[in-house]
Amino acid sequence: MQWCQREREERGEDWEKEQAALRPLPLRPFRPAVPHWRVADKMSMVHFDGNSYSVPCRYAHQRLVLWAFPDCLEIFAKGECIALHTRSQGRGERIVSFPHILPVIGRKPRSVLHAQAVRALPEPFQLARRRLEKESPLGYREFAKILLLLERWSLLLVAQALEEAMGWNRLTADGVQRLLLRGSGIEGMEREGMKNGEDHRQLPLLDLRLPSPDLSRYDHLLDCSDPDDDDETAPSPEPLLVSPFFQGGAA
Repeated sequence: MQWCQREREERGEDWEKEQAALRPLPLRPFRPAVPHWRVADKMSMVHFDGNSYSVPCRYAHQRLVLWAFPDCLEIFAKGECIALHTRSQGRGERIVSFPHILPVIGRKPRSVLHAQAVRALPEPFQLARRRLEKESPLGYREFAKILLLLERWSLLLVAQALEEAMGWNRLTADGVQRLLLRGSGIEGMEREGMKNGEDHRQLPLLDLRLPSPDLSRYDHLLDCSDPDDDDETAPSPEPLLVSPFFQGGAA
């Protein structure tokens, strides 16, 4: 401390001269990130560092700015943050935020039958899907309506309402919505506010980490061997990788 005080006294005049030439601190805090220009493909995916990240489907084919932080990625369109993802440290992964695909489900409800992202949802959703498909060939339409409730409510709240609806044998989109309206309260209003972008970093990160498709599987369509041998030679399906943020449900 004495050395510091002595240096301050000896170099006080030099410091005053240097201080007059210094620029003021920036008004905004420094962003420890590197910006990258990217164009979303037709599947509304942005490719970066060996992985693909989803954006809302309305931004397909648009030029976007991706800010790469050490632990996360922020994607902007015309100055607005449209997507926030946990940054993957692996390679060949497709990170899909479930709310980004909800408009597609609304237009094409039959997609819930085979979409990997839907199969990665928690068990209450899988039980509801199987029950609705068993009850009616068109049960996928009702299940798609239930998934669209995620536009307003968190994953955890919808999962809880699904379990209660199945217990009461009221497994319809209207029945689940009634349960959500009855028990949402402040949580529902907070969810609605976050959806409108009031605090983008507090959005629940419903990130589903899906493996890239194995195109070599199409080679089996050309295989003319005995069908009985297919079970032995067919590759086992790749597991879906679900991020820890998604497992936690609502933020």
